[in-house]
Amino acid sequence: MKKQVVILIVVLLILNGIFFQKVFSNTSYNDIYENDNRIISVADSYSYRNRVGESKNKRTELSFKLTGMETLWAIKSDYDTNILIEYTSQIKKGKLKLVLIHPDDTIETIFNGSGENTVNVPVKKGNNRIKIVGKNATGEINFKLQTSEELRVIPRE
Repeated sequence: MKKQVVILIVVLLILNGIFFQKVFSNTSYNDIYENDNRIISVADSYSYRNRVGESKNKRTELSFKLTGMETLWAIKSDYDTNILIEYTSQIKKGKLKLVLIHPDDTIETIFNGSGENTVNVPVKKGNNRIKIVGKNATGEINFKLQTSEELRVIPRE
């Protein structure tokens, strides 16, 4: 009887360890960076160890340690148009990209990694989304959207 109790306790401890390893590891977030099907998902899936900053007034300023993806902005347009995105990105570790997801679920990469530029990005009629996508990324990004007044730009919080 005692031997069965000890075996049962050992089995429960092993199962408990496996469960907590799955829950607290970010392995499922690591494959997002290269997986367009996951990136176009409406649901966000991310793990921040540190996130400082905000998105408002068509500006985003973030300092982070990120694995996964987060929607920063929704852009609703009644017609095809363009927006300008002025950005500065300093990635110290890992990979990071900013993407625009069009209403037809095609992905437009705005920038990868570190750099500074102003990019003309096409926005299609309908609901577009801007996402930050990282893989063990540590760094800072700042960007500003320059759009016409008719576009509805909604920060996601």
